[in-house]
Amino acid sequence: MSVTRSFPLTAACIDFDGVIVDSEPLHLDSERQTLATRGISFGLIEKAMFVGGTVRGTVERICTHYGIDDIDSFFSERQLVFNTLVESELKLLPGAISLLTDLQTSGVPLALVSSGHEDYIDLVLAKFDLHEIFDVIVSEQDVKKHKPDPQPYLLATNSLHATPRACLAVED
Repeated sequence: MSVTRSFPLTAACIDFDGVIVDSEPLHLDSERQTLATRGISFGLIEKAMFVGGTVRGTVERICTHYGIDDIDSFFSERQLVFNTLVESELKLLPGAISLLTDLQTSGVPLALVSSGHEDYIDLVLAKFDLHEIFDVIVSEQDVKKHKPDPQPYLLATNSLHATPRACLAVED
């Protein structure tokens, strides 16, 4: 399959979680398991109140909502569970590799644009041997404002020396 375009596409900026990898169930499970150690039941309905933003921001909102004072401890516990799940259960989403390789084969520079932490991104890219496919990686550490703010995408397009109007953005 090749990528056909009728406009000058100079770059593509691709989201990570929910586009390339199916991490959302793992985020839910890590929060569910960590809250369960504190006697708190947490499921998909409760998770819906905390969707969006960085993992750290989500954890802070969860801790505030449930009256958990030691945010750092909760965050560390949650991350240990999450990293274990990433190593054992994380899967690529159907079509993700095909999309990336088609764009790359067509000569379109690729940026990975994520609100995730660079350590997590590196772990996952190594797991699936995807480091070489991206020309630019933008993580939560690279910007002050996170998605849905456009700052991460603007940084990516600038780093690729592309104009935003000539870029494809793929976001879940």
